[in-house]
Order: sequence, then C-alpha cells, then structure tokens
Amino acid sequence: MKVFLLLFAFALTGCATNTGAGTKARGLLRLEVEPNHADIFVNEEYRGQVKSWHDQTLVLPVGMHRLQLVAKGYFSQRFDIQIVADELVTLRLDMEEEIETLDEEPL
Repeated sequence: MKVFLLLFAFALTGCATNTGAGTKARGLLRLEVEPNHADIFVNEEYRGQVKSWHDQTLVLPVGMHRLQLVAKGYFSQRFDIQIVADELVTLRLDMEEEIETLDEEPL
C-alpha cells in the first residue's frame, strides 16, 4: 500500500510540474467590429470574417501581430496588436464608410 501511495504522489507531482515545453503560449483577441462581415487578416494571412468566429474571438500566439480589417464599402483598418499569454485583448471599432464621389456638376 505504501508503494502505491508514493507512486501516486509522484505521478501527481509530475503532472503538476509538467509545463508542456513543446506548447506555445497563446492569448485571445476579441473583435467587436461593425460591420461584422469584415474580413480579418492576421500577419497578412486570411482568417475569415469577424462574425464567423465563436464570440468573435481569435486564439493567437503570444507576441506582436499585424491585424487588418477589410470590408467592401469601408476604409480598411490596420493595427499592430500585442497578444499576452492567457489574456484577452478586445478591439472595438466602427469602420468608416467610404464616400462615393459624384460625377455631376454642382447646381
């Protein structure tokens, strides 16, 4: 019985101290963007539309990332965002609509 308890305690200690050296630290980026059909590019890689992500949240590796939001009829937006391990960063943005030019002469 004593051996079993020691092995069990050793196994628990090993599990508690295992940091998973092969895994990369990650953080979360929540996008509260209008329009929610905006396309997301992270480090120039297409990641879908804002509305397509659960809770409009992306899981990203820790570090600096270039975020670009593009939607037809709106000015594109670009940001550099620092992602921190196990933290949530929220970006709130109402994209600005493009202004259409009229070819008509003033009255």
